[in-house]
Amino acid sequence: MGFRSRHRTGFSLVEVMVALGLSGLVVGTAVVAFRDSIVNQATAKHEWVAFSIAQQRMELLASIPLGSLALVQNTTSAINAGTDVDAVCDMPLGNQHFRVNELGIPAADGVYELCWRITDGSPSAALKNIRVVVQYPVFSGSRHVIVQTIR
Repeated sequence: MGFRSRHRTGFSLVEVMVALGLSGLVVGTAVVAFRDSIVNQATAKHEWVAFSIAQQRMELLASIPLGSLALVQNTTSAINAGTDVDAVCDMPLGNQHFRVNELGIPAADGVYELCWRITDGSPSAALKNIRVVVQYPVFSGSRHVIVQTIR
């Protein structure tokens, strides 16, 4: 009795299942990496815009003479005040807090919340502490940028 060689063509079920499993793993990993890169890009954009808004407001406040800074605190009324930025700013009544658009212009539908606080500095009451906070949305809630100086 002789052995007959059988020529197989195609793949077995086990080989096909292993190939499909590996392909699914690779595709799943690529999808997660792509999603994460989109989220990170959007967050980075919001952070950059928020920092630009905060820096712009800080420069505006720094250009005002020291004697007039106390008056600046009470000139703008709050629009759409929210509790998150209030906590970050530690704001008493009279401090600025309002929504702005990407250009830092007050807008009721703006996605950025801007506030600032001006207090007497230490060690001298002649100095002023200026703190600007901008809160911005992210996919998991919100974050904020804080810029502060003593002048």
